Amino acid sequence: MSMPDFPPPVPQPARKDWAAHVRVRIAGFVILIAGVIGGGLIYWLADDVADATAAMQGRQYTAQLERIAGTSGVLVSQFDQWLGHLWHGKQLGITLCVLALLVAAFCFWLAGLMAVEVPQDTPTRR
Repeated sequence: MSMPDFPPPVPQPARKDWAAHVRVRIAGFVILIAGVIGGGLIYWLADDVADATAAMQGRQYTAQLERIAGTSGVLVSQFDQWLGHLWHGKQLGITLCVLALLVAAFCFWLAGLMAVEVPQDTPTRR
C-alpha cells in the first residue's frame, strides 16, 4: 500500500503558450501605442523652449571656438547643441514619437523574420 502524496497536487490552469514572434509583435504594438500617446501628451503639454544657446552662437563665440578647437570643434559644438535641442519642450514629444516608431518597426521586422518557417526537408550546407 503506497502513501498518497501530501499535499495533493494542485491543478494548474491551462497556460496560453504564444509563439515568440507573436510576443515580439505584441511588444511592438505596445511600444508604438505608448510612444505615440506619450509623445503626443508631451507635445501637447510642453511649452516651446526658448533657445538659450542662441545668444552664445554669435560670430564672436564661433570665432573664439574655432581659434581654440578648430573647425572640427565648431562642428562638434553645433552637433551637440542640435542633439541637446531634441530633448526639450515640444521637440521632446516629436523625438519620442519618432523613436517609438523606429523601435516598433524593428519589432515588426524581427517578428516577421521569426515567423518564417524553414522547411525541414531542405538540405543545409555545412
